[in-house]
Amino acid sequence: MISFNMMISLVQEVRAKQTLDHIALLTRPKATVVRDGQEQLLEPEALVVDDLLVIHPGDQIVVDGPIVGAGRLEVDESLLTGESNLVTKHEGDMLYSGTFCVTG
Repeated sequence: MISFNMMISLVQEVRAKQTLDHIALLTRPKATVVRDGQEQLLEPEALVVDDLLVIHPGDQIVVDGPIVGAGRLEVDESLLTGESNLVTKHEGDMLYSGTFCVTG
C-alpha cells in the first residue's frame, strides 16, 4: 500500500513539473529589437551586443544595458534589490536584466 502511494505521488510530481515547465516556456519574456530599421520580437538568446531594444511600460528588461534615446523611465527593481519603490532612470543610466519598465 505504501509503495502504491509513493508511485502515485511520484507520477503527480512528474506531471506537475512538466506542466510548470510548459507554462514557463509560454510566459518567457521576449525582446523587441530594432534591426535594419525594423522592430523584431526575439527570444533573449537571439540578442547580440549592440542590439537596440525597445522598452514599453510593462516589459521585462531581459539584458543589462544603458538607456539610449529616452527621457525618463520608472523601473521596478524589486526582484534584484528587494526595494519596493520605483527607480527613476534617465538617458545613460543602466537597466538591469530581471527588472520591469513601469512608465516611460
